[in-house]
Amino acid sequence: RHGRFRLGGSVTSIAIMGGDNIDLREAEIDDDEVDIYAFSLMGGTDIYVPDTVEVVVDGFALMGGDDQKGSRRPPRPGAPVVRIHSYAIMGGMTIWRLPAEARGMSLREARRAAKALGQ
Repeated sequence: RHGRFRLGGSVTSIAIMGGDNIDLREAEIDDDEVDIYAFSLMGGTDIYVPDTVEVVVDGFALMGGDDQKGSRRPPRPGAPVVRIHSYAIMGGMTIWRLPAEARGMSLREARRAAKALGQ
């Protein structure tokens, strides 16, 4: 998913021998909490979130892992929680926490901006 859309409840992502992108930079989160269930088998998932929301990651990885890159700024008070449940076998997930300036950029440019933050 990407672009402007309303998000509430949960999102499920399955990546098998490939990749998946979930772009929440312009999402309007309806609830106080959103669940993302990401399963990767020999693949990976990239999740792009604004740095104004709180991100909580749980799950497990076998021969893989999860990583957070980008902004380390604390979320705004009262921000919605994006709860990511990651299950990876020979794969993984990268969460890109991006400042507001990254809205409208391509995913490649957003990743470059996150890396430039030096985190």
